[in-house]
Amino acid sequence: MQIPFNADEINLIYQFGEQGKAETCAHLFAILPQIKDSGTKQIVSTTLKKLNALSEKTCAELTATLYTRDKAVIRKLDTLVAGFPDTYKLAGQDEVSKTYSFPKSYVSYRKPRAVSTGQRERARQMMIAKNKAKEK
Repeated sequence: MQIPFNADEINLIYQFGEQGKAETCAHLFAILPQIKDSGTKQIVSTTLKKLNALSEKTCAELTATLYTRDKAVIRKLDTLVAGFPDTYKLAGQDEVSKTYSFPKSYVSYRKPRAVSTGQRERARQMMIAKNKAKEK
């Protein structure tokens, strides 16, 4: 059973989520009476309904966990953790690696850019021309 969650609902689950479906639903249900804004209250109510319709396993699959030792990836994710602490979380670390968690919908893979021989040659010629212009 596939139930679509919008971005607000995913962020809400991630922000108030606990270790499992029952704990997450209990946490959301506990904050519901405290919410004054009707729009926000509607989002929380809809999220609760959707979560209750899902199995425990499906709920666990809403969050991605990323383990990396790549320094460039670590720098990028550390920046995201600092800038968006409600969305990106540092789950663990040791001396050479870090583990992050964030909404699964934020994982993105793209095919590599294909550069033709002609494009590569034009770029090379452009850089040669720029370097010569700097020397003058």
